[in-house]
Amino acid sequence: MKRIVFSLSLLCFSVSLPAANKEHLKKLQESTAKQWLDWRAENPATFIDLSNADLSRTYLSGFDLSRANLSHVHLKGVNLTGSNLSGCNLSFADLSQANLRFANMSSAILHYANLSGADLNGTNLRGASL
Repeated sequence: MKRIVFSLSLLCFSVSLPAANKEHLKKLQESTAKQWLDWRAENPATFIDLSNADLSRTYLSGFDLSRANLSHVHLKGVNLTGSNLSGCNLSFADLSQANLRFANMSSAILHYANLSGADLNGTNLRGASL
């Protein structure tokens, strides 16, 4: 669990950010796009929580991450070509330099997400909240 500490003059408080579900993170990192898709099909009611995970060295081209909690995730430079990110919460995510060509990001929540240098050529952002 990550902790962020804020200090304002004499006032000091901290906020704990939830950690990614370790089972989901391990499954994602060990799976091909096809294996992940099959697992999602077998577990349709599972809410995927990868919040605060460092996925910067993960190959995610063609993965179905729809409706997942990807808030505060590190995806800097990641290949997400053709991935399904529809309905994802990507608030505060680092997507800088990511390859998002032809990704489906419809209805994604991208509040405060870093998209600097990201390749959005052909990306579906219809209904996304920026």
